[in-house]
Amino acid sequence: MEALQQLRPCNYYKISRSPLPRLLSSVLRRRYPANDSLPDPDLIIGAGHDTHASILCAKLIRGGRTVVLMQPSLPVTWFDLCLIPAHDKPRAAPKTIITEGALTGIAPGGAHDPGAGLMLIGGPSRHHRWDPDLLLTQINSIADKTSSVNWLITDSPRTPTETSQTLGLVNKGNVAYVCHRELDRSWMPAQLARAGYIWITVDSVSMIYEALTAGAAVGLLEVPVRRRHRITQIPVQLQSRKMVTLYQDWDRGAPLTKPATVLNESARCAEILLRKFAL
Repeated sequence: MEALQQLRPCNYYKISRSPLPRLLSSVLRRRYPANDSLPDPDLIIGAGHDTHASILCAKLIRGGRTVVLMQPSLPVTWFDLCLIPAHDKPRAAPKTIITEGALTGIAPGGAHDPGAGLMLIGGPSRHHRWDPDLLLTQINSIADKTSSVNWLITDSPRTPTETSQTLGLVNKGNVAYVCHRELDRSWMPAQLARAGYIWITVDSVSMIYEALTAGAAVGLLEVPVRRRHRITQIPVQLQSRKMVTLYQDWDRGAPLTKPATVLNESARCAEILLRKFAL
């Protein structure tokens, strides 16, 4: 929404999804749940499979164009536009826009202080196992070899408790740990804009694309692969395009440099929406 607002003055409203029985009742009564006071929409935007029915019912009752920010579980043709990450392998279609990763709310640019570094730690997932010893080895190595950089480390809701506790015990003068539960929503965008160097565990795909959008030099910390999947191929694909540096390459002497191309997919897609729907 921030990207749209930068291009056109607009109001937006957050609408909670409704259970299917309530939606069906709303369609019969031609009244969308609890939103009679809102103006008829120009765009109805949603992300998450559980929003699909609500989006379609809202359009049926109140009008507007439907936009989903993902590969939908329903047919693409049911929506007016689908913004789908390339790693989901979408088919080219009139109602599909292929994006570089998931869209983010991060603005490109920033001071990117070479003396400020950020480490973002994820956790085990469907595609990745977790090795806290391997992670700690990489963090200690980076801290030791970049003594002029002050590193902030934060975890995520997926980070195992034991790993978070270990991060808080890293005994390096240039490393500080902050628990994600202590941070507000403004912290991460501010740090992404400030940091000159950002290391992210490879399992955290959304954070990788946020860091690339910010425009800092991005490195990827190794995490064991549970099973090969298109998601696990993203780091290698980004590395081949000189967008990121893999830890194993950096450890052998490869520099951690800014991406060859700074992403701004939210702005690009906002322009497409306004042009396509003549808004």
